[in-house]
Amino acid sequence: STMTLLGAQATRESILGSRDTFFKQCTGNDVAIVFLSGHGVKDGNNNYFYVTSDTDMIAPYKRGMKWRDFQEDLVAALPVQKVFLLADTCHAGAMAGTKGADDYKELIEKLAKATGRATLWSSNSSSNSVEQRDLKHGLFTLALLEALAAPSPANLNQDAVVSIQELVRYVSERV
Repeated sequence: STMTLLGAQATRESILGSRDTFFKQCTGNDVAIVFLSGHGVKDGNNNYFYVTSDTDMIAPYKRGMKWRDFQEDLVAALPVQKVFLLADTCHAGAMAGTKGADDYKELIEKLAKATGRATLWSSNSSSNSVEQRDLKHGLFTLALLEALAAPSPANLNQDAVVSIQELVRYVSERV
């Protein structure tokens, strides 16, 4: 199943509310994939905020989605063993604290284990994501779409399945 929140639908309440509506149907054996695409900002304390449709850019803490709250209120509460978070926003690397956008070794190790939560982001904590106006999305999203298309250029071993390792490798090389 998929759930899409676009434009005015993407409020703090609707994102967090998805835990009690959409994600309620998940079981422990499911894999939850959460993809965020939009704007991201940092405040003066280096806290990352996902910009919801009603965020005040001067005071993102009022209506924006603080990453720590997103992790604690949504992701940690999911009834699943595996969660894969993907984010195509400026400053997305700030989600991971001090890690840079090129540190995918830990991501691959987490996803290879039986359980875990991992994040793949489009930019490090101090950089912007590149968006092409004609595409209406970022280059990170373009690389994801390419990797998941059939036939996939990311499917290096040609087994008709794009593994997480192949996805991460392809996206990191393209972006």
